[in-house]
Amino acid sequence: MNIKDKIVESLMDGPKTSSELIKLTNSSKSSVSDMRRTLMRHGLVEKCGEIRTNNGGTGYEGVYCLVVNKLQKKEAINAFDWRNWNSPPMYSERELAYSNSSFLNRKETRVIVYSRA
Repeated sequence: MNIKDKIVESLMDGPKTSSELIKLTNSSKSSVSDMRRTLMRHGLVEKCGEIRTNNGGTGYEGVYCLVVNKLQKKEAINAFDWRNWNSPPMYSERELAYSNSSFLNRKETRVIVYSRA
């Protein structure tokens, strides 16, 4: 069994860090990192998080897992299908939070008439 198979087999149990992959495959750090980068380039493995190192270091270590097939968003078939309608907002959340609301400051002088026509 080569190192690629060992890495994929160990990641089937769940996400692992680089140091855990080195221990499980009984390989050197350079060979595991090279193969992991190759698997990431081919889309089999992805970085799914980071954890802080506990051995007195101040850095972070990446957590890697197998790529899971994600469901793709359905595309609209015609103009009346709104599944992929995603219009950009006119204002950002920050602008809305710091803006004065024109609704609260406005005096309403119009008369709204509803008809049953």
